[in-house]
Amino acid sequence: MTVHAAEPGYVDYIMALSEPATPEKFKQAREDVEKVGGKVTYEITIGLKALTISLPEGLIQSFDNKDYVDFIEEDKIVHFYGNE
Repeated sequence: MTVHAAEPGYVDYIMALSEPATPEKFKQAREDVEKVGGKVTYEITIGLKALTISLPEGLIQSFDNKDYVDFIEEDKIVHFYGNE
């Protein structure tokens, strides 16, 4: 398993696109991420339609009102402990 860590001053996120997730929505999301100094690290097109992105700290609010965004959450390792 490969773990990607954000560069200093950046935070990694998963940005899920709203349905229908058209090529135009992917293009607009990519352009908007790059416009604020962020980077798209991966495009997910099977199952969940999303981008993994890295944004400068404090800029996530730039995407609060974008109609192509379904949800955004921080990309981090999650641990689950429980009984079977």
